[in-house]
Amino acid sequence: MAEKTSHTSSLKIKGKDFVLEGKPFQILCGAIHYFRITPDSWDDRIKKAKGMGLNSVDIYIPWNLHEPQPGKFSTTYAKQLRMFMDLLKSNDMYAVMRPGPYICSEWDLGGLPSWLLSDDSMKIRSLYSGFTTAVTRYFNHLLPILEPYQHSKGGPIIAFQVENEYGSFGTDGKYMDFIQNEFRRHGLHELHFICDNMEGIGNYEMKEQVFQTINFMTKAEEAVGKLLEIQPNKPVFVTEFWDGWFTHWGEQYHYVGAERLTKTLDYMLKHGYSVNFYMFHGGTNFGFYNGANANDDGSNYQCDITSYDYDAPVSEGGDLNTKKYNLFKKTIQHYTTKEPEKQSFDENYKHNYGNIELKYQTTLSQLLKDSDMHKEVREAICNMESVKMADGSSQQYGYVVYETVVTKGAKLHIKNARDFVFVLINDRLVETVLNIQKAITVNVEGYIRTGSANNIKILVENAGRVNYGKDIGNQRKGILGGVTLDNSDATGWTIYPLQFDEDLVSKLENNPTLWEPSDGEKENSQPTLYKGFLNIDGPPKDTYFKTRGWFKGVIFVNGKNLGRYWKRGPQFTLYVPKQWLKSGINTVLVFDLHGEQSHHCDGFPCIESVDTPDVGAKKEFHI
Repeated sequence: MAEKTSHTSSLKIKGKDFVLEGKPFQILCGAIHYFRITPDSWDDRIKKAKGMGLNSVDIYIPWNLHEPQPGKFSTTYAKQLRMFMDLLKSNDMYAVMRPGPYICSEWDLGGLPSWLLSDDSMKIRSLYSGFTTAVTRYFNHLLPILEPYQHSKGGPIIAFQVENEYGSFGTDGKYMDFIQNEFRRHGLHELHFICDNMEGIGNYEMKEQVFQTINFMTKAEEAVGKLLEIQPNKPVFVTEFWDGWFTHWGEQYHYVGAERLTKTLDYMLKHGYSVNFYMFHGGTNFGFYNGANANDDGSNYQCDITSYDYDAPVSEGGDLNTKKYNLFKKTIQHYTTKEPEKQSFDENYKHNYGNIELKYQTTLSQLLKDSDMHKEVREAICNMESVKMADGSSQQYGYVVYETVVTKGAKLHIKNARDFVFVLINDRLVETVLNIQKAITVNVEGYIRTGSANNIKILVENAGRVNYGKDIGNQRKGILGGVTLDNSDATGWTIYPLQFDEDLVSKLENNPTLWEPSDGEKENSQPTLYKGFLNIDGPPKDTYFKTRGWFKGVIFVNGKNLGRYWKRGPQFTLYVPKQWLKSGINTVLVFDLHGEQSHHCDGFPCIESVDTPDVGAKKEFHI
């Protein structure tokens, strides 16, 4: 970080204006999530924001990455946060910081760590002692990282958001007071503000008035009018100007027309409002961190796709969304009457590496027998968050497999499971239930050999926890109720937590006893893990892995989880950043839940490396 300079005059409110260092200041901000982008791309994305005419970057901080287990804090993400702050400083950009603890952001559980849910009485986003104790411990770690980066201490941070869109969830102003007091306890004295959408604004009252902001897409006059009703004599800050939208699996890919958005932007800038473009650059929901949506009663569950492109001014892969970017840039320049500083951008070349033959495979049954697979034995079944990993922590993501042995049975009844269920009898996949909303009954009579030992496996995928709305407090995964066979409780379970963390993936891919040659002519009857190699000559470039022809699963490259794919679409490619590739041999794993391999190359199942994303059919989104 550049040498610190003390600033006695931070961002202030003076009448209907912001003032920074004694001068009128308009916040022109863009959201960039450091955790959705590989660090080698940060500087490029920041320069592109500055090149569009922005002066600030909006930053969410996900609790579940920074404290992956209770009291165990990630040194990697703490370091990355500091690095990102240093880059903003070196690029003369300000930061609008949103530390949560809840961030929404289409991120699993809105950024809250799912280990909170191992407390059966947990009430998230409340003054429940189990939650506030956890928040205090987290903030004791996180907020001292941010404190020296405040503008008053020579850093880039000019404002802190207290919680996030709380009015759409609750009404307890005392909870919001608690969060703000934590900020103060750690010396965060830059401007504090709260943000809400039109649904939530004005739904709670804090002990003292905190600067209120508003979120919307195109109904600027209506939304700002509602803001001014409760805060008439202060500057207007649109904390989230939604310049695109996210997409669920099974929907058409959402885009928002550039001309329509530019009219709204013109209206805001003409009136002197401050604006944050949400998103300026979206990035990727790598791993199992995608969020989901549901009705308040849990119905209509819809999980988000892996790409968080968001139809933002800069695409998932770092390319300019040229029309939108240029229209926004031109509009900003018109009202600021200042030519943006010319920036040098990365070319972000994408490369087509061709077909990747997956010459080796191991079935789910073989995988579970491997010595590196942790398991625990329980008499009764339990939810994912109660399953223990090898280090004693609770499982949070991925898949959980429940296994038992029976000698007879006809009707298998699963009372409550989330989210997707795959039932195997004697290593044969007999039932797939996608997006389960209620109890299911599986007729297993034709698969059970009476009098013999029959192996039953129930694989449940956690497809992403809801990140917004009332149902966010009801996000335990796996089997939540019991399992019965012919109306009697099924007992004696061996439970395998398939979280596929980087250490496990490395052990699996390097275990020579696990793998056998793939047979391109034979369809597997159960979930299967495939392995292949990508040989790269010279420095690697960004690419995309094409998933058409596969059913549903995840892809890993060199141990890194690229995220989920699903033949339901609309996304049919996964972004592969060059930072995760290397010159020479790269190991690629594909875990497919049906073991389908309908895309073949020279007799082997394969995936294809391509140089352009495939997002399927598109549809303009309105809100």
